[in-house]
Amino acid sequence: MLLVFRLITNFMEAIVKLFTTRNFRRDPLFLLLVLALFAASCETDVKELTIRVRSRMHLNFREDHKVKMYEKFALSDTDLEAVVVEFIPDFAIDTLTHKVITKSDTLNNPAAKILIIQGGEKKEEVWAFRPGMLPHFSPKSFIGFELLDIETAGKYKQPIKENSSEEK
Repeated sequence: MLLVFRLITNFMEAIVKLFTTRNFRRDPLFLLLVLALFAASCETDVKELTIRVRSRMHLNFREDHKVKMYEKFALSDTDLEAVVVEFIPDFAIDTLTHKVITKSDTLNNPAAKILIIQGGEKKEEVWAFRPGMLPHFSPKSFIGFELLDIETAGKYKQPIKENSSEEK
């Protein structure tokens, strides 16, 4: 299951890199073919994400967006756009390969990879995590993202909540 998830993720990353490079000629027929293959091979269980945008320069700035996977959204009143290109239900980094992996299908440490786009080209990428951790700010544009809510179709499991001593 995790191997299939990783293969789909690698395919998505390759497609995004292909369409954000400067040397690529954007042929409409080729684009339609790739998008059709992409849609057929990549069904995601994530229906909608609520993403909060924050700024490292303007500390009171907050902007919430409800978005679907691969759906562009504008970042405030700038010329920047963002798109969620990957979702990891239980984010971890493999210490040997230094690559992002998921440890399980349980939403223990969910994360969303977001590409920041300027002028139709990839400017940078950043991860969005649940609130409580410091937002992961992009190094160039000083924008941070938080993952406020995840709506799935049921593939991912909710973490088991521990019983508190206050419950009777």
